[in-house]
Amino acid sequence: MITMVMGDGVRLGNKLYARAAVHAWCIEEREKHYSLKAASRGTRDRPRGALTFIDPGFHPYAQHYVGLRGNLLASPDHSLGVGEFVMDRCRAGRLFWWLTRGAGRFGLLGGKLSPGRGEPMPRMLPPSGEWPVAGTHSARSAGPPRTRWVMMRFGIANPVGLMKHRGEVLRGLQPLPEIVEDARRFAAEQPADRIVIGVHVRHTDYRERLGGHLFVPLERTVEAMGELRAALMRGTSLSSAAEGNRDENRRVGPEKDRSPHPGPLPEGEGAKPAEPRFVIFSDEKRSASEFPGFDVEISRGNGMQDLYRMSTLPLVIGPLSSFSLWAAYHGGGLAWHLTGRPEGMELYGWFLKGMPATTRAENAARWVNRLREMNLIGAMPDRWGGNDARYRGALDGIAEPL
Repeated sequence: MITMVMGDGVRLGNKLYARAAVHAWCIEEREKHYSLKAASRGTRDRPRGALTFIDPGFHPYAQHYVGLRGNLLASPDHSLGVGEFVMDRCRAGRLFWWLTRGAGRFGLLGGKLSPGRGEPMPRMLPPSGEWPVAGTHSARSAGPPRTRWVMMRFGIANPVGLMKHRGEVLRGLQPLPEIVEDARRFAAEQPADRIVIGVHVRHTDYRERLGGHLFVPLERTVEAMGELRAALMRGTSLSSAAEGNRDENRRVGPEKDRSPHPGPLPEGEGAKPAEPRFVIFSDEKRSASEFPGFDVEISRGNGMQDLYRMSTLPLVIGPLSSFSLWAAYHGGGLAWHLTGRPEGMELYGWFLKGMPATTRAENAARWVNRLREMNLIGAMPDRWGGNDARYRGALDGIAEPL
């Protein structure tokens, strides 16, 4: 059996989640992803008829992941190697994607499913027996079609499966060693005795995309940073700390990538932790002077480097985005998603439900304090050591529920 994933759009976060959602669903069906040869001959560990998972829609980013570079099928289990020259210069990956995409739309690839088309909240992929009629596959046929084609659209489908099978999903999407090493080096450079928070500033496309509903002005981002810092340092809720902290945010910092420690804030009750550091990840050139009064570092990595550097941090503040949400999912952290317009979250807030994300300021502070109590607050590539059950338990009561 072959399942194809054909994600719409070209954005990295959307492509990653389209692929991961179907992968998790296949795991749930207990159809493991083996090569065509192993599936055809059958072995004790790899049963006959097991699934082959291919994702030609992932070709723009396949070059950054282990086992997918130069692989026309972009499959974790079956390689059709054509070489990087053919993939990149001859655009073989793009051509294969368009051909299979067109064939799938005409029902030539078997059972077809398009979660999100005409549905306001696509949440779960159906079991194999519920695939609609497409091509020669009949609804009366026993079991799933021989080939299944999934057209993933905007949104996060199958959040339950994504969290339940997180470990196996991520093993099928391992970035190249040089990307992993860059993230580890970034984490090692962060102070071990400080809370380091990621800040995602996405302006280039969000000013106009989706009517600008998800665009978050820089002033709102700075305000959120101040609210979080005040709550963490004073031991109060974010709502009560916000007003008293706004004057502190108006202090002007120096013009350099990493500003010096701006000095302690007024001490509240009990012991006061060290002031948090904020690492800025942006699609535009940024300066520390845009974040006055904060200990700020500007990340200068490319898109892939920034994604996996961000994943080493316990919390990321930013607009509703699959980019920062993948960083949180990959690294075992949390995304605190803001919105510049209230209607933006009303229209797209469902996108976060069941995932490691929150829209509530107080939950962001609770998450950081919870990790601090568990001694897991530092920047680290593998926060939970593969213990996904512990990760899900830590998110309980903080992440947006289904």
